[in-house]
Amino acid sequence: MILLYGINQYSLVYHEEKHSDQVLFVTTEPEQRFGEVSLGFDDAITQYPKAQIIVFSTFSDEILASMLSKGLPLDNVFIYNPFAKQKVAARSVIHEYQFTNKEILHCVYDLSTCLVTFDFFLYLVNAEIERIKRGLKYIKLYIVLPLEGAENTINIEYSNFRNGEHANIHYILDRVSGILEPLGRCHAKILSVSQHTKDDFQAVSQHWQSDVVFPENYHQSRILKKFYYSDFESDLRQYCFKIRGFIGPTQASQELVRRFIELNANGRKPVVITLREYDFQHHRNSSSEEWVRFIDELDSDVYFPVIVRDTYKVHTSFPSCNAYIFNEASIDLKIRIALYQQAFVNLSVNCGPSSLFYFLKNCDSIEFRDINPQSMSTTAEQMYSASLMVEGEQPFYALPNHNRVHWGVADYANITKAFYDFISDVHNEEIIR
Repeated sequence: MILLYGINQYSLVYHEEKHSDQVLFVTTEPEQRFGEVSLGFDDAITQYPKAQIIVFSTFSDEILASMLSKGLPLDNVFIYNPFAKQKVAARSVIHEYQFTNKEILHCVYDLSTCLVTFDFFLYLVNAEIERIKRGLKYIKLYIVLPLEGAENTINIEYSNFRNGEHANIHYILDRVSGILEPLGRCHAKILSVSQHTKDDFQAVSQHWQSDVVFPENYHQSRILKKFYYSDFESDLRQYCFKIRGFIGPTQASQELVRRFIELNANGRKPVVITLREYDFQHHRNSSSEEWVRFIDELDSDVYFPVIVRDTYKVHTSFPSCNAYIFNEASIDLKIRIALYQQAFVNLSVNCGPSSLFYFLKNCDSIEFRDINPQSMSTTAEQMYSASLMVEGEQPFYALPNHNRVHWGVADYANITKAFYDFISDVHNEEIIR
């Protein structure tokens, strides 16, 4: 038996094409329309418990939700797509997550007190640990903009972005869409990512209980929260390997990168090089000359070098070399994450995106770090505070032999040594296996 849920032009045509007494119309309550009489849905499934159900309705979401609330299995339920003129399994179109509000951790990232940078990833690591500690299933992420609401203007009193371009609301919004939102979308347990003005968010959050909110004091603090690893070191040591792989590419970006490699690598191993080319703290930037020298000496029959440039430098000149400059990965963070995962190995100086290597599943990496006391951001103390890394040692949260830190500047000699040490270890592992 086939039950057609809904009487409309599409179900009428479907019924006529079948020419069978094994096809019946059903609606929520019995009714007559277009000369056809329908059974009430509850009566229909009682009479025909094993029937195939095809939903012909613009309210398919509500209908499926009703079926789930009745405890009905969806294995025999389909949605009719009038444009493709075919039925689609309900299981493939409904949201894969089923949850209650009591199973959700509400995570707040307030841009009045938090940076709109890759420091946000440190926050996500902390939030994921909190989700596990509290025994909750999923996360809803709320990004609170430094905007009051009705006037849609920035309130400097509440903002810590008081110097240069950081005070520009358009810059902040661009960074939200370019870094924060895509990182949230690539978190396996985040159900939704939403943006709010302060007025709007106050209305959204007023009924929350503290046991399902992170951080618990988000509404009180006016002190810049950096969420450095040192702020939750004990928890990170306990949970670091439990949260490995909590960041991953979206299906669409994964497929795009797979095709890119298939069409361009010709069976060679992708070696992905992330460049730091920022307009501040220039001493931390990648040396294009050193990297080009390394690239041009790679065996082009074995390796496929791919360069990911700084987002704001994609349309500026770069020295000619034997690498593919993949601008799509520079502009779209989701594609960058998919590329990192499908690379044979990722090479990078210490920069925002390199923090992703350690919690991305199946990601091999070499990160070059250099202690430089002349800059506050690269002192031994700051390196430990931000990342819990000690000069000369491997970070405890790195997957041994897969995520490596090479201590020293990223010059040709160090790059070459780190790369071929990795190759040698990979070869030895394969022999052992």
